[in-house]
Amino acid sequence: MGLHKVSTLVSAWTTYEVGMGIPEAATENLYALTYHYWNVEDFSKDLAAKCKPLVDGHTKKFGLPPDAYAVLIYDACDILFQAIQKAGSVDSKKIGEVLGKETFSTAKGPGKFRRITN
Repeated sequence: MGLHKVSTLVSAWTTYEVGMGIPEAATENLYALTYHYWNVEDFSKDLAAKCKPLVDGHTKKFGLPPDAYAVLIYDACDILFQAIQKAGSVDSKKIGEVLGKETFSTAKGPGKFRRITN
């Protein structure tokens, strides 16, 4: 599998699906990154509370809690809608300006973005 003394898995499905099949002794120095996991109650009660409406709504509609990709899509759309409201326009330049300077509400809490220009 190519594991080294210290390995980092970066992907929501890889972290869970592949990581769960690795023997416990082999995971001593295995670290995993993901944007979101629905059940973080034992990790952070604050984060679990922020995500609860999203998790509950998704579970009610689809019968399963959201995976990291669903939360990324949710946040991207929600941030765009927030930016349109703050810009008071659907003009892409105005929205871009707002995206570059405002703070937005996300499923994980407030987020600020850095505007990249060419």
